[in-house]
Amino acid sequence: MSKDKKHECNCNHDHDQQHEHECECNHDHEGDCCNHQHDKIKLTFDDDETLECLVIGIFDVEDKEYIALLPEDEDEVVFYRYAAINEEEVDLTDIDDDDELELVYQTFLTLIEQEESEE
Repeated sequence: MSKDKKHECNCNHDHDQQHEHECECNHDHEGDCCNHQHDKIKLTFDDDETLECLVIGIFDVEDKEYIALLPEDEDEVVFYRYAAINEEEVDLTDIDDDDELELVYQTFLTLIEQEESEE
């Protein structure tokens, strides 16, 4: 899994951690946005490097599931194709197609806007 599938977070959503972020998303990055706690996931890459991320959301786009993650200490949301293997294990796949990634990103923004309008 590569780490190059990033989109700047401009979703006007809250994700505060214990430090400042400059993602222009108007969130409070603490994993406590939208009156709920975000789950965390630990990614392990092919080179055994690990990265802790907040799970911003899991959502469908054209019959496929995707996950939006906010790596700790970063200000960009990353997207992967998502498949649950069991209750404790998931499979994340890079999104290599730019058009697919853009569609996922735009769907994510729409979902965030809908969520905020319901609050």
